[in-house]
Amino acid sequence: MGPSATSQFLGQFPKHVEPHGHSVHMSAEYVRTRPEVLLNVQESCVKSAAVPSKVYQNLTTEAENDQECPRNKQQVKHCALKFV
Repeated sequence: MGPSATSQFLGQFPKHVEPHGHSVHMSAEYVRTRPEVLLNVQESCVKSAAVPSKVYQNLTTEAENDQECPRNKQQVKHCALKFV
């Protein structure tokens, strides 16, 4: 038998999650990113000249839980295009 790994979710999932208004097919529940996180993404994109994937990696590494992370690299890319 090969090596195995076990993972554990340490964040707090919101108690009530509503479906996204524009989604056609829902594979998972939509959780809106907190405004503080979006501001943090915006500030990081403006301050650093790094590509969005590096900004995403830095923010997810520094975050204490999942609610402090951007949703994905695409979200960081959109913030970078919008504010830079």
